[in-house]
Amino acid sequence: MMVCPNCGKTVTDDTMQFCPACGFFFHQQMTQPYAPNHYGPQPYGYPVPPRKSAAIAVLLSFFVPGLGQLYVSKVKRGVSLIVTFIVLSVISSVITSVIAKAIDFTDRNSINTLVTNPAFIAISLVSVGFWIFGMYDAYRMAKKYNEAVMHNDLARFQKEF
Repeated sequence: MMVCPNCGKTVTDDTMQFCPACGFFFHQQMTQPYAPNHYGPQPYGYPVPPRKSAAIAVLLSFFVPGLGQLYVSKVKRGVSLIVTFIVLSVISSVITSVIAKAIDFTDRNSINTLVTNPAFIAISLVSVGFWIFGMYDAYRMAKKYNEAVMHNDLARFQKEF
């Protein structure tokens, strides 16, 4: 009894020179003790990267937007978010200091003037929106990373921005 190396069919007669299913010529072919694997090459010997926790990615991005992306190996994305976060922080500080120079912080109405200033409101909304986006994106990237690990497609995940 042997197995055809071309199609994997079992041939019961060892004296046959051709496979009855596909016509493969057995001339000086060795018999196989088992059927070939039809599921593709198995990654034996290759270490499987550990999965990344989406909760840790979100928690890191909670403190600094972009750290969660760095945690899931998205270096360019993480660095760009950190730089954007720093730029937004500097702009926010400059706008607040310019507005705050004309404000007496002992007077409650003056503080109201600062908080209701349209520039202050705009930069605050942009900063909070960016912060929330950073956490959501870290969660999404951790899920995509884990899916790529599961499908043995980590190289393509790392190529994407």
